[in-house]
Amino acid sequence: VRDRWASRIPLYTLGADADTWLHHGANGALPQIVCRLSPDHPLRFAVRPSGRVWFSAWLGADGEGKARGTPVGVRLAVRDARGQRSWSSTTARPPTRLARRGTGTREWRVFLGRFRGELIEITLDCDGGTAHPAAEPAVAVRDPSLHIAPSPVALAGLVARRCWRTLLRDGVPGLLSEAASLLDAERGRELRYRYWIRRHGRARPRVGRTGRAHVPPPPGPALVIPVDAATSRDGIGRLLDSLSAQDAVAWEALAVVGAEIAADVRTALRERAAIDPRIRMIDAPAGADDARDGLAAALNLAVASATGPFLALLSPDGELAPEALSILAEEIERHPRADVLYSDEDRIDARGRRHRPFFKPGWSPHYFRSYAYLGQICAYRRDLVRVVGGFRPSPAGAEDYDLLLRLVDRAREIHHMPAVLWHRSSPAGAPLPLPRGAAGDLDVLRHHLAGKPGALEPAPGLLPGTHRVRWNVRGAPVVSVIIPTRDRVHLLRRCLAGLRDRTAYRNLDVVVVDNGSIERETEAFLASCAARVVRSHGPFNFSRLCHAGARHARGRHLLFLNNDTEPMSDDWLGAMLDLSEQEDVGAVGAKLHYPDGRVQHVGIAVGINGTAAQIFRGAAPDHAGYFGRALTIHECAAVTGACLMTRRDVWEAVGGFDETFPDDYNDVDYCLRLARHGYRVVFTPFARLLHHEFASRTQRPRPAEVRRFRDRWADAVDPYYSRNLSLHHTDCSVQLTLDRARRSGRA
Repeated sequence: VRDRWASRIPLYTLGADADTWLHHGANGALPQIVCRLSPDHPLRFAVRPSGRVWFSAWLGADGEGKARGTPVGVRLAVRDARGQRSWSSTTARPPTRLARRGTGTREWRVFLGRFRGELIEITLDCDGGTAHPAAEPAVAVRDPSLHIAPSPVALAGLVARRCWRTLLRDGVPGLLSEAASLLDAERGRELRYRYWIRRHGRARPRVGRTGRAHVPPPPGPALVIPVDAATSRDGIGRLLDSLSAQDAVAWEALAVVGAEIAADVRTALRERAAIDPRIRMIDAPAGADDARDGLAAALNLAVASATGPFLALLSPDGELAPEALSILAEEIERHPRADVLYSDEDRIDARGRRHRPFFKPGWSPHYFRSYAYLGQICAYRRDLVRVVGGFRPSPAGAEDYDLLLRLVDRAREIHHMPAVLWHRSSPAGAPLPLPRGAAGDLDVLRHHLAGKPGALEPAPGLLPGTHRVRWNVRGAPVVSVIIPTRDRVHLLRRCLAGLRDRTAYRNLDVVVVDNGSIERETEAFLASCAARVVRSHGPFNFSRLCHAGARHARGRHLLFLNNDTEPMSDDWLGAMLDLSEQEDVGAVGAKLHYPDGRVQHVGIAVGINGTAAQIFRGAAPDHAGYFGRALTIHECAAVTGACLMTRRDVWEAVGGFDETFPDDYNDVDYCLRLARHGYRVVFTPFARLLHHEFASRTQRPRPAEVRRFRDRWADAVDPYYSRNLSLHHTDCSVQLTLDRARRSGRA
């Protein structure tokens, strides 16, 4: 409980004299932040904590110092109004550069006391008394940090206020879900969904129960069901039962049957087709050289046999919601230009319990290339299927992805139906996102992109079943890196060192915008650093500083970068650049981590708490996000200005950041204006940086900017954040109460 509610202050970000470095591993491993202490480089700072305070760090001998194999002491001293207290510890004897927790390192945790906002001075340095006289005392300290937990009274107040707000907003079900999430976050999410099903699980009553059953049902889609050797009798039976319950529309089911299916499955299909004339069996042609050729031919025969204007491909591993086809028919009628329509879905276990809903975003082509998220139910216009050539021989399970990749290129409109219309059979512990057979999807994506100008060969993504699509960069365009700063030279020094040492793309134009630094060390560093320095005096205004840097920039692309960021991998800038080169992309954001590895930024959702918020903030370093979005390239409403790339022509066309937002929401406002101009905002997890957020300035509420943002964007709807997801949580848990502002919203 103490750790959960405590705030963390990384000490090395506050020590201007600290000698720090960053180790980064291969394969996207999280970096190790190391601070080297010696008698000449202590950490000294002052803070006014309120609550219980303790110190933590991982200690090890400095492998590069002269004290190899010699124990070295570390001293922590605290001075307040009552005097000075100190604690000491000795590093492990084996030499190590603290590459990881393990042999040669040990965690040091010290409780410092309870404080009530008084000023305390803290010093962390080497105690040379324990070192060998001939050796220079030196020690490597990983992540020295203060943790400040609220007092029991303050903690009780926080919990009480949170519970009261939850009770007013979501009632008793929300309060119970909140309590469950304190013990187990996943359990709390599942409990919220059960309550959501009770309130909103049925999107609308079935037509047959409204007294309108005498009205002829509207035409429904032709449902094409590939039946293969993996199909079970129970599975096909549940799917056909859910079809028989669809009384609101006229439908037909075309079961494409392969020669290898089990005899009991074939018998079950024949029996159902004999009872219900809407069910027809289509056998795959015999004698095909390849099973894939036979399946593609059978699927195309089903397309030719269909009578309705739309068809949908259903896998026999789930079931339809009772109102699924009636909602689909209404959406087709309501959106006459839509050539592709897709719905939300969830999972259902053997006991019939629904769990893990997937409330999908609006149409997101970059996300779709990364992960075939359209899933089921997904309906296609039959005429367009014929135009693009129908089904082609594809790896098993990838037939729909292969077809959709061609359809979305020609579709006039792709429409998302924000309703759970499909329940996929799946055990509770199955992974997210759903692995679709990575090899098959990757093969068809590779074949599809082979004809796209500028597309490079796709590679497997960071999760099973996901992909990474890269694009060729024309020439070597100059990227202007614009870094606003003011004093805190230790932050700027590490930021520029990261650009120099951990950036593979070299055609950079680095512009440091100095906002009235006064420290001598800062002036000396700015005079000697390998960057152009632009002076901009006056009160801090992030938007104004960025404009000043952009006016002096030489590049075709502008990268706005906070001075408290550090790259974690060499290819981070290239990963942003190949997306920024795309004509439909207006801004590109990166994945940012806190110094302890936790997620700080994987995209911003608009509407949370009445403004906007970064989703999954504080999550574990390898957290996949909502159905893999934290580890896939995808569209989002906005990205943070701490690391934002945009093309110069786009920046000038939209007008850049609005200087009436000097501190907050300038980045979100810019991204929303980009969307109004038809540009996409894209997040990539392949550009990863550390962000010591608020290390360079203080976080404080700014009500004037909040009011201005709400007034300007009161009607904004985030197309990539479903209306069924919470506006009061950042973990993409479900929204128990659907307020008026969202009832008519999209996606």
